[in-house]
Amino acid sequence: MSAITSQHISDRRHYVVITMPSWGHVRPELSFSARLIQIHPHLLITLVLPSFITDKTTPELAKFHLSPEQRARLRVVQYDAIKPPPPDPNMSQSDDGALLAFSGWMSELVEPVYEGILKQSAICDPPEDLPFDRAPDVVFVDTMVFWGFRPRLLSLTEAAGMQLPKILRFGPFSLAYNIFLTDQNNSPLPGAISGYFKDVDGGLDRIKAYDKWIADSDQPITLPGLGPMSLVEMDCNVT
Repeated sequence: MSAITSQHISDRRHYVVITMPSWGHVRPELSFSARLIQIHPHLLITLVLPSFITDKTTPELAKFHLSPEQRARLRVVQYDAIKPPPPDPNMSQSDDGALLAFSGWMSELVEPVYEGILKQSAICDPPEDLPFDRAPDVVFVDTMVFWGFRPRLLSLTEAAGMQLPKILRFGPFSLAYNIFLTDQNNSPLPGAISGYFKDVDGGLDRIKAYDKWIADSDQPITLPGLGPMSLVEMDCNVT
């Protein structure tokens, strides 16, 4: 074993990345995790993903061409949607607690997985090649999951008698979503989605127009000048 490898092992840190069950959130969080693995050889990362979009996450992860050693340091764990979600808080028209209810629903999905991480349970199939027996040092939580999950994380950590990890809120921001919520003059992609605004101005429902031109469109939107760690490309058609 080389000296540098020994040093990396002695400096091991375990990060946990908890995603929201939405491809627009999962993609940048997956990209973030893969890039950290490539850049920092001392990191172990547990990436907590929804099970129902593995048809997208598996090929997306393959794009990073992780070496066997890097892939062994990235543990992918899945959670299931065990019951239907509450109403979308983005559609709420008042302060009715919709966001907290939605966040609580997502927190219920990932809580058993995080408890298994703390208990060092066999939560990965097939089992990981490296031992992930180190308690989480840092936990990144999607901003939509954060508000409901943070108190659960505190309770689980206290019950396990472990030291509280650093808890960071991951706030991926979708350019497509920004376009959806703002007018054409404030869009970060002026002129790129004229069809969306034309349909909306013509009376088409905003959500239907969003689905037609952004969510369900196969036409890529190219964003020039992005740095290697830029995470603004969230939706499946944004490159």
